[in-house]
Amino acid sequence: MNRSPSCDLRSRKPRSALSQPLIVFIAIPLAVIGSIFALLITGYTFSFTAFIGLTSLVGIVVNNSIILVDYTNKLCRSGKSTLDALREAGPVRFTPIVLTTATTIGGLLPLTLRGGTLYAPLGWTLIGGLIVSTFLTLIMVPVFYSLLTKTGEIIKKQGTDART
Repeated sequence: MNRSPSCDLRSRKPRSALSQPLIVFIAIPLAVIGSIFALLITGYTFSFTAFIGLTSLVGIVVNNSIILVDYTNKLCRSGKSTLDALREAGPVRFTPIVLTTATTIGGLLPLTLRGGTLYAPLGWTLIGGLIVSTFLTLIMVPVFYSLLTKTGEIIKKQGTDART
């Protein structure tokens, strides 16, 4: 297997500081959309406890993205091309990401359903954000990983062509 030069995002020093966090943080807006949608459906307003839930949600969602990106980077360092690494990382990390989400939602259901007006917004914020962001993270993180890798490859190629 030939190692793809575009796979290792850490080799480009100017872009490495931005590309990896951008890939990881792409899931945050997806989580916010899901949490707002859940609050709208259930009729709760965005309160202080909902904000606490949103803060917790950001940590969980970023962790899910890191799990996927880190495993993809590991596969790239082992010599796989970007697309091969993404094709393998998705199914391998699908189970841990979905099980983390399912256990979190399962633990929040009693609090959400019986917590009254104080804790219900927190629970619905977390549950809605987790449902939407988990499944969209499994799609959007690999897409952005691929796009940022290809963009870096094009920029690198243009820089090489300009020097010759």
